[in-house]
Amino acid sequence: MSAEPAMKDVLISVRGITKEFRRGKQTVYALRDIDLDIYDGEYLSIMGPSGSGKSTLFNMVGALDRPTAGAVVVGGVSLETLHSSELAYFRGRHPLDQGRACGTHPKPRRDQYRSR
Repeated sequence: MSAEPAMKDVLISVRGITKEFRRGKQTVYALRDIDLDIYDGEYLSIMGPSGSGKSTLFNMVGALDRPTAGAVVVGGVSLETLHSSELAYFRGRHPLDQGRACGTHPKPRRDQYRSR
């Protein structure tokens, strides 16, 4: 039996997300190979101790930071395909922030986030 909700749209998809930072010669992993799907209408909680990568994950999903590896798709828009100006436009205008999760906005298209 699958844990995925039947017939629901995936609003957020994270595949193979890794975020690493360099501290001198040492590599520190904030996230390592994370997969996650969040479906329309789904409620979930991300919990963990301080330093476990929760904020780093949310920064990736919120288009505030880019992963070292992996892919983030929000509302059908693949964030790694957007340039920095498109990401800024996306952050300010994406329907997930303005009611998409409640079903009040249509699905976005990538070309909506091109610089104007």
